[in-house]
Amino acid sequence: MIYKAGVLLKIPVSTTVLGQSLFHFFFSRKSFVDFDFRDIAMGAVFLACKSEETLRKSYQVSAVFDEIFKVKYFSNLQIE
Repeated sequence: MIYKAGVLLKIPVSTTVLGQSLFHFFFSRKSFVDFDFRDIAMGAVFLACKSEETLRKSYQVSAVFDEIFKVKYFSNLQIE
């Protein structure tokens, strides 16, 4: 999910790897039960962009993650 967001945001691989590392670091200390992984993934990518000085606005990051979540979780939805 973080890799896909990095591709869609067109950020360097180093920024994507840092986002994945931040995500892993957070969940090595905290529980998946207490925190939603989608929020933490979005925050990790945003922090990685800021720390690596990759210029992406918060609304760009949230829009990409919103699109990823819609495709992943609502693609099998049957509306009649």
